[in-house]
Amino acid sequence: MSSETTDMPIAEEGSAAELLDVLGDEHSRAILAAASDAPVSSKELTRLCDASPSTVYRRINHLLELGLLDERVAFDGDSKQTKVYEAAFEHFDVSFDDGECVVEPHECGQVASAVVALLRNLPFDDVDTDLNGRELTVRLSLTDEVVEELAEQWLNGLADSQFR
Repeated sequence: MSSETTDMPIAEEGSAAELLDVLGDEHSRAILAAASDAPVSSKELTRLCDASPSTVYRRINHLLELGLLDERVAFDGDSKQTKVYEAAFEHFDVSFDDGECVVEPHECGQVASAVVALLRNLPFDDVDTDLNGRELTVRLSLTDEVVEELAEQWLNGLADSQFR
């Protein structure tokens, strides 16, 4: 899965109702859960989902159409090709805006990439990291103009769903 910050095409491919419906399906949820851990074959999905191969294939095809799964070819230990599936998103945000349900899938790594992009050109005075505690402390010295511009861009970014 990519760690680049990109808008997911899912919102265009599947309506909010379709995305919520697919999450309401037991077999689709099981497929997405398995595919979020590691690339998985349809044979493995059939076993993990305790479903018939035809049920699994129908769900896989629907999830591919909605852009929720990625498909690629992998080779097993005997150099045989097999298709494997991997989740194409990390999480969903569901919100209600102006009387409409909005479902936004987010690609893996999108939040971290967005934070790095935001901080890339700022003047750092001090950076302290604690990888075990998963903390990053950054101290900046900013002019009033930079603070105003940063706040404006941050709010615009939130409105454009770039940093959700």
